[in-house]
Amino acid sequence: MNNLTVMGGGDIVVNRYFSALDNEKLRNDLNINNVIDVKTKSEIFSKLKQKNISKLNFYQLHDTNPKTLKSFFKDNGLTNQPIIIATPTKYHVPYALELLKLGLHVAIEKPYAINTIDIENFDYYINKNGFRNIFFFGYYLIEKGLPLLAFGKAEKIHPHYFSYLTPLVDIHQLKQIRDILGEVKNIYGVLLEGVGSAGSLQHRSWVLDPASGGNTLDAFYHLVCLIYPFINSSIPIAIEEVHLAIHKKTLEWYKSVYGSQPAETLTSAEIHINENCNVNLICGKYVSSETHQRWISIEFENGWLYADLEAQEAFINTDEYRFRLGLKYKEKYVTQFCLLRDYLSDQKNPVEYKILRDALKVTLELREFGLKNPMDEYMESDINLHYLEKIFKQRISRLKH
Repeated sequence: MNNLTVMGGGDIVVNRYFSALDNEKLRNDLNINNVIDVKTKSEIFSKLKQKNISKLNFYQLHDTNPKTLKSFFKDNGLTNQPIIIATPTKYHVPYALELLKLGLHVAIEKPYAINTIDIENFDYYINKNGFRNIFFFGYYLIEKGLPLLAFGKAEKIHPHYFSYLTPLVDIHQLKQIRDILGEVKNIYGVLLEGVGSAGSLQHRSWVLDPASGGNTLDAFYHLVCLIYPFINSSIPIAIEEVHLAIHKKTLEWYKSVYGSQPAETLTSAEIHINENCNVNLICGKYVSSETHQRWISIEFENGWLYADLEAQEAFINTDEYRFRLGLKYKEKYVTQFCLLRDYLSDQKNPVEYKILRDALKVTLELREFGLKNPMDEYMESDINLHYLEKIFKQRISRLKH
Protein backbone atom coordinates (compact mmCIF):
# COMPACT_ATOMS: atom_id res chain seq x y z
CA MET A 1 0.00 0.00 0.00
CA ASN A 2 1.35 3.41 -1.01
CA ASN A 3 0.18 6.24 1.26
CA LEU A 4 -0.07 9.61 -0.45
CA THR A 5 0.12 13.23 0.66
CA VAL A 6 -1.99 15.70 -1.30
CA MET A 7 -1.35 19.42 -1.43
CA GLY A 8 -4.77 20.94 -1.98
CA GLY A 9 -8.19 20.14 -0.59
CA GLY A 10 -10.31 21.50 -3.40
CA ASP A 11 -13.18 20.19 -5.46
CA ILE A 12 -11.15 17.76 -7.61
CA VAL A 13 -9.44 16.19 -4.61
CA VAL A 14 -12.66 15.76 -2.62
CA ASN A 15 -14.96 14.70 -5.45
CA ARG A 16 -12.59 12.77 -7.71
CA TYR A 17 -9.47 11.59 -5.88
CA PHE A 18 -11.18 9.88 -2.97
CA SER A 19 -13.89 8.33 -5.15
CA ALA A 20 -11.30 6.93 -7.56
CA LEU A 21 -9.14 5.47 -4.78
CA ASP A 22 -12.20 3.72 -3.35
CA ASN A 23 -12.50 1.78 -6.60
CA GLU A 24 -11.82 -1.96 -6.26
CA LYS A 25 -8.89 -1.64 -8.69
CA LEU A 26 -7.09 0.77 -6.35
CA ARG A 27 -8.32 0.59 -2.76
CA ASN A 28 -5.67 -1.93 -1.73
CA ASP A 29 -2.82 -0.13 -3.49
CA LEU A 30 -3.13 3.64 -2.93
CA ASN A 31 -4.45 5.68 -0.04
CA ILE A 32 -4.51 9.39 0.79
CA ASN A 33 -3.63 9.80 4.45
CA ASN A 34 -2.36 13.40 4.50
CA VAL A 35 -3.94 16.58 3.12
CA ILE A 36 -2.24 19.99 3.13
CA ASP A 37 -4.19 23.17 2.41
CA VAL A 38 -4.22 26.88 3.21
CA LYS A 39 -7.78 26.55 4.48
CA THR A 40 -8.59 25.46 8.01
CA LYS A 41 -9.12 21.88 9.03
CA SER A 42 -12.82 22.50 9.67
CA GLU A 43 -13.35 23.89 6.16
CA ILE A 44 -11.69 20.88 4.54
CA PHE A 45 -13.15 18.22 6.78
CA SER A 46 -16.69 19.52 6.42
CA LYS A 47 -16.46 18.52 2.76
CA LEU A 48 -14.71 15.23 3.45
CA LYS A 49 -17.23 14.14 6.08
CA GLN A 50 -19.89 14.26 3.40
CA LYS A 51 -17.84 11.60 1.63
CA ASN A 52 -17.52 9.50 4.82
CA ILE A 53 -13.78 10.11 4.94
CA SER A 54 -12.43 10.24 8.48
CA LYS A 55 -8.99 8.59 8.75
CA LEU A 56 -6.96 11.51 7.53
CA ASN A 57 -4.22 13.80 8.82
CA PHE A 58 -4.60 17.49 8.04
CA TYR A 59 -1.85 20.12 7.92
CA GLN A 60 -2.60 23.78 7.37
CA LEU A 61 -0.09 25.67 5.24
CA HIS A 62 0.19 29.22 6.60
CA ASP A 63 2.93 30.37 4.23
CA THR A 64 2.53 29.70 0.49
CA ASN A 65 6.11 30.76 -0.30
CA PRO A 66 7.73 27.75 -2.07
CA LYS A 67 11.01 28.34 -0.21
CA THR A 68 9.31 27.39 3.07
CA LEU A 69 8.12 23.99 1.82
CA LYS A 70 11.23 21.97 2.64
CA SER A 71 11.20 22.99 6.30
CA PHE A 72 7.40 22.53 6.45
CA PHE A 73 7.64 18.96 5.17
CA LYS A 74 10.61 18.11 7.40
CA ASP A 75 9.02 19.61 10.52
CA ASN A 76 5.81 17.63 9.96
CA GLY A 77 7.50 14.33 9.05
CA LEU A 78 6.14 14.31 5.50
CA THR A 79 9.32 13.39 3.65
CA ASN A 80 8.72 9.64 3.36
CA GLN A 81 5.83 9.29 0.90
CA PRO A 82 4.73 10.50 -2.55
CA ILE A 83 3.12 13.91 -2.91
CA ILE A 84 0.41 15.06 -5.32
CA ILE A 85 0.33 18.78 -6.10
CA ALA A 86 -3.32 19.73 -6.68
CA THR A 87 -3.09 23.42 -5.80
CA PRO A 88 -3.94 26.40 -8.01
CA THR A 89 -1.72 26.20 -11.11
CA LYS A 90 0.60 29.07 -10.21
CA TYR A 91 2.11 26.91 -7.44
CA HIS A 92 2.64 23.72 -9.49
CA VAL A 93 6.18 24.25 -10.77
CA PRO A 94 7.56 26.23 -7.78
CA TYR A 95 6.26 23.61 -5.32
CA ALA A 96 7.34 20.65 -7.48
CA LEU A 97 10.91 21.92 -7.83
CA GLU A 98 11.26 22.39 -4.07
CA LEU A 99 9.79 18.97 -3.21
CA LEU A 100 11.90 17.17 -5.80
CA LYS A 101 14.97 18.49 -3.94
CA LEU A 102 13.78 16.40 -0.98
CA GLY A 103 13.88 13.26 -3.11
CA LEU A 104 10.10 12.86 -3.03
CA HIS A 105 7.99 11.28 -5.75
CA VAL A 106 5.98 14.24 -7.09
CA ALA A 107 2.79 14.00 -9.15
CA ILE A 108 1.53 17.25 -10.68
CA GLU A 109 -2.02 18.11 -11.71
CA LYS A 110 -2.72 19.69 -15.09
CA PRO A 111 -1.71 22.09 -16.41
CA TYR A 112 1.70 21.45 -14.94
CA ALA A 113 2.81 25.08 -15.51
CA ILE A 114 1.12 28.46 -15.83
CA ASN A 115 3.49 30.50 -18.01
CA THR A 116 6.61 30.30 -20.17
CA ILE A 117 8.88 31.10 -17.21
CA ASP A 118 7.61 28.03 -15.34
CA ILE A 119 8.02 25.93 -18.49
CA GLU A 120 11.64 27.06 -18.87
CA ASN A 121 12.37 26.43 -15.17
CA PHE A 122 10.97 22.93 -15.40
CA ASP A 123 12.84 22.28 -18.66
CA TYR A 124 16.06 23.26 -16.89
CA TYR A 125 15.36 20.76 -14.11
CA ILE A 126 14.43 17.97 -16.56
CA ASN A 127 17.52 18.54 -18.70
CA LYS A 128 19.70 18.31 -15.62
CA ASN A 129 17.96 15.54 -13.64
CA GLY A 130 15.68 13.63 -16.00
CA PHE A 131 12.16 12.43 -15.18
CA ARG A 132 12.94 10.32 -12.13
CA ASN A 133 10.31 10.77 -9.38
CA ILE A 134 7.97 12.81 -11.62
CA PHE A 135 4.44 11.89 -12.72
CA PHE A 136 2.01 14.13 -14.64
CA PHE A 137 -1.74 13.90 -14.31
CA GLY A 138 -3.71 14.49 -17.51
CA TYR A 139 -7.44 13.85 -17.18
CA TYR A 140 -7.93 13.83 -20.95
CA LEU A 141 -4.49 12.95 -22.32
CA ILE A 142 -3.91 9.78 -20.29
CA GLU A 143 -7.50 8.95 -19.38
CA LYS A 144 -10.56 10.11 -21.35
CA GLY A 145 -8.48 10.53 -24.51
CA LEU A 146 -6.08 7.63 -24.01
CA PRO A 147 -7.59 5.69 -26.97
CA LEU A 148 -6.95 8.77 -29.13
CA LEU A 149 -3.38 9.06 -27.84
CA ALA A 150 -2.77 5.43 -28.83
CA PHE A 151 -3.81 6.12 -32.43
CA GLY A 152 -1.85 9.38 -32.52
CA LYS A 153 1.44 7.94 -31.35
CA ALA A 154 1.02 4.67 -33.29
CA GLU A 155 4.36 2.82 -33.14
CA LYS A 156 5.62 5.14 -30.37
CA ILE A 157 2.82 4.22 -27.97
CA HIS A 158 4.17 2.66 -24.79
CA PRO A 159 3.08 -1.00 -24.48
CA HIS A 160 2.06 -0.39 -20.88
CA TYR A 161 -0.88 1.76 -22.00
CA PHE A 162 -2.54 -1.20 -23.66
CA SER A 163 -3.41 -2.79 -20.33
CA TYR A 164 -5.86 0.10 -19.85
CA LEU A 165 -7.41 -0.08 -23.31
CA THR A 166 -9.90 -2.47 -24.83
CA PRO A 167 -9.88 -4.53 -26.96
CA LEU A 168 -6.30 -5.73 -27.02
CA VAL A 169 -4.54 -4.48 -30.14
CA ASP A 170 -1.17 -5.23 -31.67
CA ILE A 171 1.19 -2.23 -31.91
CA HIS A 172 2.21 -3.23 -35.43
CA GLN A 173 -1.44 -3.32 -36.51
CA LEU A 174 -1.92 0.12 -34.99
CA LYS A 175 1.04 1.47 -36.97
CA GLN A 176 -0.29 -0.15 -40.13
CA ILE A 177 -3.66 1.56 -39.68
CA ARG A 178 -1.99 4.90 -39.00
CA ASP A 179 0.16 4.56 -42.15
CA ILE A 180 -2.91 3.80 -44.27
CA LEU A 181 -4.67 6.95 -43.02
CA GLY A 182 -1.93 9.18 -44.43
CA GLU A 183 -1.53 12.88 -43.74
CA VAL A 184 -3.89 14.85 -41.51
CA LYS A 185 -6.10 17.26 -43.47
CA ASN A 186 -8.52 18.75 -40.92
CA ILE A 187 -9.00 18.57 -37.16
CA TYR A 188 -12.16 19.59 -35.32
CA GLY A 189 -12.35 19.54 -31.54
CA VAL A 190 -15.35 20.37 -29.34
CA LEU A 191 -15.28 20.41 -25.55
CA LEU A 192 -18.48 22.08 -24.33
CA GLU A 193 -19.45 21.40 -20.74
CA GLY A 194 -22.92 21.95 -19.33
CA VAL A 195 -23.39 23.79 -16.04
CA GLY A 196 -23.25 20.64 -13.90
CA SER A 197 -20.26 19.11 -15.71
CA ALA A 198 -18.21 22.33 -15.63
CA GLY A 199 -17.89 22.26 -11.84
CA SER A 200 -19.14 24.58 -9.14
CA LEU A 201 -18.13 28.22 -9.36
CA GLN A 202 -17.94 28.48 -5.59
CA HIS A 203 -15.56 25.52 -5.39
CA ARG A 204 -13.41 26.37 -8.41
CA SER A 205 -13.55 30.15 -8.55
CA TRP A 206 -9.75 30.34 -8.85
CA VAL A 207 -10.13 29.09 -12.44
CA LEU A 208 -11.85 32.41 -13.23
CA ASP A 209 -8.90 34.42 -11.97
CA PRO A 210 -7.36 36.01 -15.09
CA ALA A 211 -3.89 35.27 -13.70
CA SER A 212 -4.76 31.53 -13.65
CA GLY A 213 -5.34 31.40 -17.39
CA GLY A 214 -9.11 31.04 -17.39
CA ASN A 215 -10.90 28.41 -19.44
CA THR A 216 -8.04 28.40 -21.95
CA LEU A 217 -5.52 26.87 -19.54
CA ASP A 218 -8.06 24.93 -17.49
CA ALA A 219 -9.93 23.12 -20.29
CA PHE A 220 -9.01 24.28 -23.82
CA TYR A 221 -5.49 23.00 -23.06
CA HIS A 222 -6.97 19.48 -23.02
CA LEU A 223 -7.97 19.77 -26.67
CA VAL A 224 -4.54 21.01 -27.70
CA CYS A 225 -2.87 18.11 -25.85
CA LEU A 226 -5.14 15.56 -27.55
CA ILE A 227 -4.53 16.77 -31.10
CA TYR A 228 -0.79 17.30 -30.62
CA PRO A 229 0.25 13.69 -31.40
CA PHE A 230 -1.36 14.12 -34.84
CA ILE A 231 0.47 17.24 -35.96
CA ASN A 232 4.06 17.91 -36.92
CA SER A 233 5.30 19.87 -33.93
CA SER A 234 8.40 20.99 -35.84
CA ILE A 235 6.23 23.16 -38.09
CA PRO A 236 5.27 26.55 -36.61
CA ILE A 237 1.52 27.12 -36.34
CA ALA A 238 -0.21 29.99 -38.10
CA ILE A 239 -2.98 31.52 -35.99
CA GLU A 240 -5.98 32.54 -38.08
CA GLU A 241 -8.24 33.72 -35.26
CA VAL A 242 -8.93 33.22 -31.55
CA HIS A 243 -12.16 34.15 -29.75
CA LEU A 244 -12.48 34.48 -25.97
CA ALA A 245 -15.91 34.88 -24.38
CA ILE A 246 -17.46 35.05 -20.91
CA HIS A 247 -20.67 33.48 -19.65
CA LYS A 248 -22.97 36.36 -18.60
CA LYS A 249 -24.18 34.83 -15.34
CA THR A 250 -20.61 33.93 -14.41
CA LEU A 251 -19.54 37.49 -15.13
CA GLU A 252 -22.28 38.88 -12.89
CA TRP A 253 -21.54 36.43 -10.06
CA TYR A 254 -17.78 36.99 -10.13
CA LYS A 255 -18.09 40.77 -10.16
CA SER A 256 -20.53 40.70 -7.26
CA VAL A 257 -18.19 38.53 -5.14
CA TYR A 258 -14.72 39.73 -6.19
CA GLY A 259 -15.44 43.14 -7.69
CA SER A 260 -13.35 42.52 -10.79
CA GLN A 261 -13.51 41.09 -14.31
CA PRO A 262 -13.18 37.27 -14.49
CA ALA A 263 -11.25 35.31 -17.08
CA GLU A 264 -12.86 33.75 -20.13
CA THR A 265 -15.16 30.73 -19.92
CA LEU A 266 -15.13 29.98 -23.66
CA THR A 267 -12.21 29.72 -26.10
CA SER A 268 -12.29 29.01 -29.81
CA ALA A 269 -9.40 29.00 -32.26
CA GLU A 270 -8.67 28.41 -35.91
CA ILE A 271 -5.06 27.60 -36.74
CA HIS A 272 -3.08 26.19 -39.65
CA ILE A 273 -0.25 23.70 -39.18
CA ASN A 274 0.85 23.84 -42.81
CA GLU A 275 -0.75 24.51 -46.16
CA ASN A 276 -2.78 21.31 -45.95
CA CYS A 277 -3.78 20.98 -42.26
CA ASN A 278 -6.45 23.16 -40.67
CA VAL A 279 -7.41 22.96 -36.99
CA ASN A 280 -10.64 24.31 -35.48
CA LEU A 281 -11.19 24.00 -31.73
CA ILE A 282 -13.85 25.27 -29.34
CA CYS A 283 -14.04 24.77 -25.61
CA GLY A 284 -16.51 26.33 -23.23
CA LYS A 285 -18.13 25.96 -19.82
CA TYR A 286 -21.66 26.69 -18.60
CA VAL A 287 -23.46 25.90 -21.85
CA SER A 288 -26.97 24.45 -22.06
CA SER A 289 -27.44 20.75 -21.34
CA GLU A 290 -28.62 20.26 -24.95
CA THR A 291 -25.30 21.63 -26.23
CA HIS A 292 -23.07 19.66 -23.83
CA GLN A 293 -20.69 17.56 -25.97
CA ARG A 294 -17.06 16.43 -26.04
CA TRP A 295 -15.51 15.02 -29.20
CA ILE A 296 -12.69 15.27 -31.73
CA SER A 297 -12.95 14.49 -35.45
CA ILE A 298 -9.81 14.16 -37.60
CA GLU A 299 -9.91 13.91 -41.40
CA PHE A 300 -6.99 12.13 -43.08
CA GLU A 301 -6.08 11.62 -46.71
CA ASN A 302 -7.50 8.08 -46.62
CA GLY A 303 -10.01 7.97 -43.78
CA TRP A 304 -11.13 9.59 -40.58
CA LEU A 305 -10.89 9.21 -36.82
CA TYR A 306 -13.61 10.16 -34.37
CA ALA A 307 -13.00 10.33 -30.62
CA ASP A 308 -16.07 10.32 -28.38
CA LEU A 309 -14.69 11.84 -25.18
CA GLU A 310 -17.96 11.16 -23.34
CA ALA A 311 -17.83 7.42 -24.07
CA GLN A 312 -14.00 7.48 -23.87
CA GLU A 313 -13.66 5.67 -27.18
CA ALA A 314 -11.96 6.33 -30.51
CA PHE A 315 -13.10 5.03 -33.91
CA ILE A 316 -11.04 4.63 -37.09
CA ASN A 317 -12.64 4.33 -40.52
CA THR A 318 -10.68 3.58 -43.70
CA ASP A 319 -11.43 1.55 -46.83
CA GLU A 320 -9.66 -1.42 -45.22
CA TYR A 321 -10.33 -0.98 -41.50
CA ARG A 322 -13.15 -0.12 -39.13
CA PHE A 323 -11.65 -0.17 -35.69
CA ARG A 324 -12.72 0.88 -32.17
CA LEU A 325 -10.48 1.39 -29.15
CA GLY A 326 -11.90 2.20 -25.71
CA LEU A 327 -10.87 2.89 -22.15
CA LYS A 328 -11.07 -0.19 -19.93
CA TYR A 329 -11.91 1.62 -16.66
CA LYS A 330 -14.35 4.46 -17.29
CA GLU A 331 -14.69 5.81 -13.74
CA LYS A 332 -13.18 9.28 -13.29
CA TYR A 333 -9.48 9.34 -12.37
CA VAL A 334 -9.24 5.55 -11.97
CA THR A 335 -6.97 5.08 -15.00
CA GLN A 336 -4.71 7.96 -13.96
CA PHE A 337 -4.30 6.58 -10.47
CA CYS A 338 -3.65 3.09 -11.88
CA LEU A 339 -0.86 4.61 -13.98
CA LEU A 340 0.46 6.46 -10.91
CA ARG A 341 0.41 3.20 -8.92
CA ASP A 342 2.34 1.43 -11.66
CA TYR A 343 4.80 4.31 -11.92
CA LEU A 344 5.52 4.22 -8.20
CA SER A 345 6.25 0.50 -8.41
CA ASP A 346 8.76 0.56 -11.26
CA GLN A 347 8.92 4.06 -12.86
CA LYS A 348 8.73 2.44 -16.29
CA ASN A 349 5.54 4.20 -17.32
CA PRO A 350 5.83 6.73 -20.11
CA VAL A 351 6.00 10.41 -19.23
CA GLU A 352 4.21 12.47 -21.89
CA TYR A 353 6.22 15.58 -21.09
CA LYS A 354 6.91 16.66 -24.67
CA ILE A 355 3.20 16.68 -25.51
CA LEU A 356 2.29 18.47 -22.27
CA ARG A 357 5.03 21.07 -22.71
CA ASP A 358 4.63 21.80 -26.43
CA ALA A 359 0.82 21.86 -26.21
CA LEU A 360 1.04 24.27 -23.27
CA LYS A 361 3.30 26.61 -25.22
CA VAL A 362 0.76 26.68 -28.06
CA THR A 363 -2.13 27.19 -25.63
CA LEU A 364 -0.41 30.16 -24.01
CA GLU A 365 0.34 31.63 -27.44
CA LEU A 366 -3.30 31.26 -28.50
CA ARG A 367 -4.59 32.90 -25.30
CA GLU A 368 -2.20 35.82 -25.71
CA PHE A 369 -3.52 36.26 -29.26
CA GLY A 370 -7.13 36.13 -28.07
CA LEU A 371 -6.60 38.67 -25.29
CA LYS A 372 -5.85 41.34 -27.90
CA ASN A 373 -9.59 41.72 -28.51
CA PRO A 374 -12.49 42.43 -26.11
CA MET A 375 -14.33 39.35 -24.82
CA ASP A 376 -17.81 38.52 -26.07
CA GLU A 377 -20.59 37.62 -23.62
CA TYR A 378 -22.94 34.66 -23.99
CA MET A 379 -25.80 32.87 -22.27
CA GLU A 380 -26.21 29.08 -22.22
CA SER A 381 -28.65 29.16 -25.13
CA ASP A 382 -26.22 31.14 -27.31
CA ILE A 383 -23.75 28.27 -27.60
CA ASN A 384 -25.47 25.90 -29.99
CA LEU A 385 -24.63 24.17 -33.24
CA HIS A 386 -25.47 27.29 -35.24
CA TYR A 387 -22.86 29.20 -33.26
CA LEU A 388 -20.36 26.39 -33.83
CA GLU A 389 -21.06 26.43 -37.55
CA LYS A 390 -20.36 30.15 -37.63
CA ILE A 391 -16.99 29.73 -35.90
CA PHE A 392 -15.95 26.59 -37.77
CA LYS A 393 -17.22 27.99 -41.08
CA GLN A 394 -18.89 24.72 -42.05
CA ARG A 395 -21.53 22.27 -40.93
CA ILE A 396 -19.71 20.36 -38.23
CA SER A 397 -22.99 18.88 -37.01
CA ARG A 398 -22.73 16.47 -39.95
CA LEU A 399 -19.19 15.52 -38.88
CA LYS A 400 -20.38 14.76 -35.37
CA HIS A 401 -23.03 12.34 -36.60
